[in-house]
Amino acid sequence: MLQSSPPLLTSLNHSSRQVIGKLVSPIQADVVLGQVQKNCTGHGICRIIPAGQNECQKCLYIPALLSRGMSGMLCIRFEKQQINRKMAAYHFNGYFLMASAFSMPSWLCRELDMGVKILKAGKYPVFDERSHFLVLFSPD
Repeated sequence: MLQSSPPLLTSLNHSSRQVIGKLVSPIQADVVLGQVQKNCTGHGICRIIPAGQNECQKCLYIPALLSRGMSGMLCIRFEKQQINRKMAAYHFNGYFLMASAFSMPSWLCRELDMGVKILKAGKYPVFDERSHFLVLFSPD
């Protein structure tokens, strides 16, 4: 497990730091956007895979940094250089839409010391930072 990353904290603007609080144990992973029911198309998270272990050749994934924030909030940082303009407009335009619920994988819950978590369908805030998008999820 990686230790807290100072560059992540210092690159966040003041308002996002206030919402998140102190980040705990950030880890790297690959996030496939979309819905499981729609073969990883549409809005939401289709799967989260440990970094470098994506075996799906046709799946479009984005490397991300995931962490647990205050009150068990899941924080996902997506680097802008990994996202094209069309994808940014579709997924990160002020909010991140989860068209269906997503069960976080057990390995991720263990790594982040979160217990079993489900991200509900709904709209989640996106902080548009200089170099990245930060999405904040309040899991069950």
